Amino acid sequence: MQAPGRDGGNVFVEELPEAITKVPPQYPDEAREAKAQGMVQTQALVGEDGLVQDVRILSSPSPLLNPAAANAVRKWVFKPAMAFGKPVAVWVTIPVRFTLH
Repeated sequence: MQAPGRDGGNVFVEELPEAITKVPPQYPDEAREAKAQGMVQTQALVGEDGLVQDVRILSSPSPLLNPAAANAVRKWVFKPAMAFGKPVAVWVTIPVRFTLH
């Protein structure tokens, strides 16, 4: 199968990255006061070591949620993608939900 590689082009992978540790976001006080909620779509570059090397925001219901979403995703740990028996860096899309209670 194909996955977006480090440089943005597609790379062949036999296994996609698998999240081992998922860190929930801290709801920003400013976003809570503004009643901002919804799904922030992030894209994370998962390195050969399974650590997140970079995070991009693809879409968001409010810019007030973006830093918290990116900070949480940076702390995730993955089993890395594999190609030909070796770990490879690929981009993965990670949705981060913010819901007011």
